[in-house]
Amino acid sequence: MLGRRDGTLNPNGIRFGSAEIYNIVETFPEVQDSLCVAQLIELEERVVLFLKMVEGHSFSQDLVSRVKAAIRTQLSVRHVPGVVLETTSIPVSVHVEVMLVIMIFLCLLVRLIHRNKDIDFTVKCIPDRRLKLCITQ
Repeated sequence: MLGRRDGTLNPNGIRFGSAEIYNIVETFPEVQDSLCVAQLIELEERVVLFLKMVEGHSFSQDLVSRVKAAIRTQLSVRHVPGVVLETTSIPVSVHVEVMLVIMIFLCLLVRLIHRNKDIDFTVKCIPDRRLKLCITQ
């Protein structure tokens, strides 16, 4: 179960979700986290992508070029962010904590249903924005 919603982006009339961008950015090991948002300038919308770097890695124009090229190749030229900037933190909403509580409840429910003490679960927080539920027997 993965959870995050930043809304729908609509640059130049192309509607897509920020998750499409996140799926590509997550493949770059030097990027710890990202945030993709729309910026409205007069009547035009552009996509702004913020990158939080892994400690020890530097933000560079080479990285920006590689990220944009990957988005262009895997999605389209119209998905490429207008601006890519470095950030030191990504805001996290309360929804992440709510999702964590729901996942723990679901895991306890699975244990109760199966009445099996060998069922175990872990909830992993993937940097700042996603929760991954793992149930093992």
